[in-house]
Amino acid sequence: MTKERLAEIIDDLPYSVIKSGEMEELIVFAIEQADRVQELDKKNSDYWLENDTLHKSVRYLQQQNKRYREAIEKAINKLTWNSIESEQILLEALESESNEN
Repeated sequence: MTKERLAEIIDDLPYSVIKSGEMEELIVFAIEQADRVQELDKKNSDYWLENDTLHKSVRYLQQQNKRYREAIEKAINKLTWNSIESEQILLEALESESNEN
C-alpha cells in the first residue's frame, strides 16, 4: 500500500475516530509500515536484478568451461604416440575440472 492510498483511507475515517487518540498510534504505525514496504520493494527489485546478473555469469562460465573441455578432448584425440607428457597434462586438467563439479 502506498502512502497516498494510506492517506486516502485515513481521510475517509470519521473525524471522531481520527482524533479520538486511539487512532493516532495506529496511523503513525501504518505510515511507518508503508515506508518500510516501499524500502523492501526496492531492495527486492535490486536483489532480483543482481540474481539475474549472477545467473547470466554462471551460464557464460558453464559455456566457456564446455568449450575448453571440448578443446582439451580434441587435443587429446589429436596427440601422437610420442606426446604422452602433453596428454597427461591435459587429462589431469580434465580430471581436476570434473572433481570441482
